Amino acid sequence: MTAPQPEQGQHHVPSYKSSDSELTIVPSPASPVTGAQTPTTSQSHDPLDLEANQAAQQSGPKGPPGGWLAQHMSRNQEIAFNITICLVQLLPQACLTTCFPIIKTLVEDFGISDPAVLPWVVAAYALSFGTTILLAGRLGDIFGHKNVVMLGFTWLSLFSVVAGLSRYTSYEVFFAARAMQGLGSAMMNPNALALLGRSYPPNSKSKIIAFSAFGLCAPLGAYTGMLGSAVLGQLVHWSWSFYVIAITSAGLAVVARFSLPSPPKTPKQMLPFFKKLGSMDWLGGITGVGGLVAIQISLISAPVQGWNTQWVYMLLIIGIILVAFFVIVELKVSIEPLVPFRLLNSDVAFVLAAVACGWGTFGVWTYYLWRFLLGVWNDSPLQAALHVLPIVPVALIAAVLTAFLMRKTQPAWILLGALIAFTLGPTFLATNTTTSPYWTFTFLSLLVTPFGMDMSFPSATFVMSNSLPIDKQGVGGSLVTTVVNYSISLGLGLASTVEVRTNDNGRDMFRGFHSAWIFGLGLGLIGIVVCVVFVLKSYLWPSLPTTPLGLATVSRVAEQPITRMKRAETFSSSTSTVVADSGREKITPPGLPVIPEEYVKSG
Repeated sequence: MTAPQPEQGQHHVPSYKSSDSELTIVPSPASPVTGAQTPTTSQSHDPLDLEANQAAQQSGPKGPPGGWLAQHMSRNQEIAFNITICLVQLLPQACLTTCFPIIKTLVEDFGISDPAVLPWVVAAYALSFGTTILLAGRLGDIFGHKNVVMLGFTWLSLFSVVAGLSRYTSYEVFFAARAMQGLGSAMMNPNALALLGRSYPPNSKSKIIAFSAFGLCAPLGAYTGMLGSAVLGQLVHWSWSFYVIAITSAGLAVVARFSLPSPPKTPKQMLPFFKKLGSMDWLGGITGVGGLVAIQISLISAPVQGWNTQWVYMLLIIGIILVAFFVIVELKVSIEPLVPFRLLNSDVAFVLAAVACGWGTFGVWTYYLWRFLLGVWNDSPLQAALHVLPIVPVALIAAVLTAFLMRKTQPAWILLGALIAFTLGPTFLATNTTTSPYWTFTFLSLLVTPFGMDMSFPSATFVMSNSLPIDKQGVGGSLVTTVVNYSISLGLGLASTVEVRTNDNGRDMFRGFHSAWIFGLGLGLIGIVVCVVFVLKSYLWPSLPTTPLGLATVSRVAEQPITRMKRAETFSSSTSTVVADSGREKITPPGLPVIPEEYVKSG
């Protein structure tokens, strides 16, 4: 039976089908006035929900098509969703740091004689992670964020096995496997952030808690990777560090199938496969990724080859040209750019600059801390892991403090505090001597640096999520994670140059480490200056708020109040259109007609 068309100003009110397995959110039909999809409303008595509703009502249009994802989850489903999202943050950080405790063993097993090659142990992973995130975020926009997250887990599992098996080959194969691991993490991280940004209204308490928990998993993941690698490397073999990552990733790929929601498909996601690929910004991807990779290879190779080597500085020049061309392509050429520069305000620029300085400092701090513990103090991997244990309780304290501050103060102040913490980390280590006791400067360094990690990432992703439209949430997550990982890789490349130039041809190891920490200190000071300017700017010239739905959906019709649905109301993955659910009370917003049951299209 054909459903009659609603009159001007009326809306369809969808009903929903329940399922306990997987969540799929289906959108309401388009409004006949604006073409915007109208969120469905219901009553709720949950205080957290009321707070989220009030926050949403103050932020402009009231929710994305189909409603906020958390509206359609039961309490258990929401917990499972947030745990999975946190694991998406934890696992890539564990992959990043898993090589730190086994650096000496890798040198011996692979016969690495040039210490300037060692940064590739970390940089190969961080470089591929950081440079391909933008493409991975766009793949999520096209093929579905959940699908790309599951693909990322699978990819990471496969190449973690390759990394473990590289023990029988050479360090070149190991570095290549590390780079492929970075691609898997790049698929997971921004698309998980997109789902998280799509789940809660801007400035709601639930969103602040979720983003704070997500940020907490960065230091926890980093320490998990260190401790696991230290134990397995000392008791079994370093290759088992990667086998465990492979097993964990494969298991999480299955878990994500059931715990992550599937938002309503966009028109782009309904296109045939090759038309989806055609909507990718390939020119922007080639120039952007190519430019960043060329710059990074040049900077990391410079300590080994020397800046007098022609191909080193030529590669640097080519990289800079490609990055400049990427900006032009995104602004002038691309119809759907990877980075929507026109949507980014000055706040975003300050946030990304501060994040780059902070996490570049962190990369230098943590890499040379482990080199110091293993090479100067001659710790075993397990002893070194125990020495860095204080970052775990400090990270928990920092996460709680960050969640509190995000509700009480502006992100600019939180970022300033994060950059101060990042800067103090290498400052304390640079004050060390070879005979300094652990409980002085090394311990103090471990007490402050986790605050930088926990305060910077949640506040940065929070600003990005609130500054971009719903359909660009993947881009927001991609930008932050790109800057985090690329700055780690870039900072290591520059610090390695400083180390090689000051360590007396390898005869004075500690002097090289000290110089690298001084470089990290300088990088952190630059970030502090950026944050101070950001704080002043936020008071003197505050940015206009950006609607979370984008300009296209701003209308009177789209401004129905968003309220959280009953937690028992969920969605089935087997439906692609709205399905009636008999026996459930359906609440119609005031002023909207009730559509008879037989007129609701079933899947």
